[in-house]
Amino acid sequence: MTGGTYFEAGGQPSTYPPTWLAPPPGADQWGLPPIDPQNYSGGGMPPAIAVYPTGSVPVAAPVPVPAFPPQGPPAPFDAWNYAPPGPVAAPFDARNYVPPDTQHSTPLNSTYEPRTSESAFDNAMQLYGVGPPVVPPASYLLSPQQSSSSGTSFPQSPSGLSRSVSTRATEGEVWLYDRPGTWRPRFQMPRSGVGSFLPSLTRGKNFPPVDTTSRTLDDRIRFSALRESPVLWDLREDLSRVLFRELKRPVTNYDFTRFATEPPTPYMKLYHPRLPWYIEVTTPNGVGVTLYDLLTHIQFFLTSRIKNSDFYNNELTQEEREKISRAWKERCQYNQGELRQGVRKVDYLMRDCIFVGLARGREGMWELKTRKV
Repeated sequence: MTGGTYFEAGGQPSTYPPTWLAPPPGADQWGLPPIDPQNYSGGGMPPAIAVYPTGSVPVAAPVPVPAFPPQGPPAPFDAWNYAPPGPVAAPFDARNYVPPDTQHSTPLNSTYEPRTSESAFDNAMQLYGVGPPVVPPASYLLSPQQSSSSGTSFPQSPSGLSRSVSTRATEGEVWLYDRPGTWRPRFQMPRSGVGSFLPSLTRGKNFPPVDTTSRTLDDRIRFSALRESPVLWDLREDLSRVLFRELKRPVTNYDFTRFATEPPTPYMKLYHPRLPWYIEVTTPNGVGVTLYDLLTHIQFFLTSRIKNSDFYNNELTQEEREKISRAWKERCQYNQGELRQGVRKVDYLMRDCIFVGLARGREGMWELKTRKV
């Protein structure tokens, strides 16, 4: 390599040798001296410390653990208190396993309905699911003259017994159910004749009011005996058949958005003299029940099926069961598919199934007003 001249930053000329000096053998080609990593002490660094010491490493002393006491002699045999060991459990069978809480309980799709000889008032309630449809026998569909004089017998009872036609259950007829616990306490089917004048001594108890606030019903559903009905709706039909008298046209979805009461209430409890159940109405908006909430709750409730204990109980007479059966057949209009669905709650209204409005009832509830079809 030839030499030359170059200028430093200050402008002073400088020269470099014509050739580079070769490093000594075994040295770094860049001129750095060889380094021993294990014993490096050059360059002003402190002496190196061995990474892995060669001496023994001290170990902590073992922790003493108390030993179990020696086993003593077995207890003497007590013949008076000896209990033989139980049977060996069978191996677990995953294919035939039944949870312990369902081995002796009621299936989820059944209905527990005790007979008159089994239990009292509050036990005849539905616990799980919905039972099979209640289809009245053919003898209930005869005319009143034929059914009262035909001398036919009741259908096969749940207990396997049958009996002759009578107007009231007796203590010996154990196949009739108790008064269902889902019925409202003071319900008694409206009757004509002397029975309508007899007071109900067992159901005269007063209950705390449901709503103590003074509220006014919307004009479209407020019933008054001094004016024409503000609404007409056959409760056997769907909601599209509702007619509001003031509109004089078919209803739309917007017509159902009004609050049912003023001030609004998020809860309403309805009853009808012929219905043994309450109808409870709520709203998802949390402010107040609308006309849509009210009418859809009524429709959903009345189109639901009844249970056996709602029909075959000692509160209804033979004549009342026949009237409900005829209302069921009239509603179905010989539609076999609908007939197989059985009696629905709307059939308890019999011919009083035209909704004409609501009126303030007792204890803060609302009475469902209807007229004959």
